[in-house]
Amino acid sequence: MIPKFRVLDTKLNCLVRPDKHLNISHDGEVSGVNCVVMQSTGRFDLKQVEIFCGDICKYKNVSPPDDASEPVEFIGVVEYYECQWYVSDGWNTQPLFDEIAEITVIGNRYQHSHLLEQTA
Repeated sequence: MIPKFRVLDTKLNCLVRPDKHLNISHDGEVSGVNCVVMQSTGRFDLKQVEIFCGDICKYKNVSPPDDASEPVEFIGVVEYYECQWYVSDGWNTQPLFDEIAEITVIGNRYQHSHLLEQTA
């Protein structure tokens, strides 16, 4: 898979074209003023929205905790750690590809951080 990226201009607070806002050197170093680079996970949510690192997602566990009779809904951020994608709400961390069902992107941590405050 060819890596795919999207770029947020933090000064303008909007997504921008990577080829217009980033400088990529011959050795692969990426730099940009006021930019946050987010890599695609290669996975799509229920609405066929591509999931990127930093996205805030609403999701359910495939297997519910011992004290719940059905899957529990969480809101967490997509992160990359030790060669694997995870969704974490600060308390619960789930591998993106194994333990999660019904995942929906609802924003990203840079533009919609207020969505994370609802879970605290």
